[in-house]
Amino acid sequence: MFVDDLVKLKIRKEVASDYLDAATFINENEFDFVIIEHEYGIYGGSRYGANVVCLLRSLSIPVVTTLHTIKKSMSDEEHSILQQFFMLSSKVVVMTQNMKHMLDAHHNLYGDRIVVIPHGVRAQPYPDKAQEKIRAVVDPKRPTMLGFGLIHPGKGYEHVIKAMPTILRQVPNILFMIYGKAHPSCGPSCSSYLQNIKNLVATLGLSRSVIFYDVFLSDKQLNLVLGATDLYLTPYKDLEQAVSGTVALSLSKGCVVASSRYDYANEVLKDGRGILFDDLSPSTISSALINILKDKNKLHEMSKESYKLTRDWAWNKIAQSMMNLIT
Repeated sequence: MFVDDLVKLKIRKEVASDYLDAATFINENEFDFVIIEHEYGIYGGSRYGANVVCLLRSLSIPVVTTLHTIKKSMSDEEHSILQQFFMLSSKVVVMTQNMKHMLDAHHNLYGDRIVVIPHGVRAQPYPDKAQEKIRAVVDPKRPTMLGFGLIHPGKGYEHVIKAMPTILRQVPNILFMIYGKAHPSCGPSCSSYLQNIKNLVATLGLSRSVIFYDVFLSDKQLNLVLGATDLYLTPYKDLEQAVSGTVALSLSKGCVVASSRYDYANEVLKDGRGILFDDLSPSTISSALINILKDKNKLHEMSKESYKLTRDWAWNKIAQSMMNLIT
């Protein structure tokens, strides 16, 4: 049953027969190949989404699988799903060289079947930050930092908030904007985390310097806010995070990314393209952020390098790279 002109079929997450029906639909409609975006937990059948393997096994045309998560240590079920995707896919796409290395070093999966294609971004001109701030109703002379997305304890925003009193002594007009709502998948713990960091801001007297916006931004709104952002902050606690779409988007808008040393950040921010915190102590974070915020020339140069890195990540180039895997 066709849903609309673009979405031809929908799969209900926990209905196993829907996956087989989807495979039948794909096989009967003479498609050239299938692209499967794989992330643990988004498909039904078990905690790690085993149902999608049934679809994979039932397809009679080439499959290109994009892996969004690879960890050094996996459960037996996670590892089994990973191996089956590798064996049943014509090509396996990963988004960083580190992910490719991890497949080899930790899971004994290697060879020409694995291809590195980076996370895509919108192609757009290098932003004029002052003008973008005016459009976003932010004082163009005010330095800005940003966090956004679905909020959960792994975001680590409390570490930056604890560093803010020290930062304010050196950069008194700094603005830290936090856009987003509590992540729905972790229930009360995420809601409590969001409330706790709001309470921390109030306790430290930072209400004029740290502002929460309880909204989930549309693509258009996010593009506007990123254009008005000098520093995008990802003080994440999970150091095995393989990919960050928000970091890719931020770099493409000329934001300098300041981050903990998780896997994706280590790869894309190397060679002076961003700031990597050695630890998440207030002293380490405040020192790193003060240094870049007080050196406007360095901030601008890093912004241009961030933007330059993503020129080959434009979606039209990513699409062509995917097409080249099959043609």
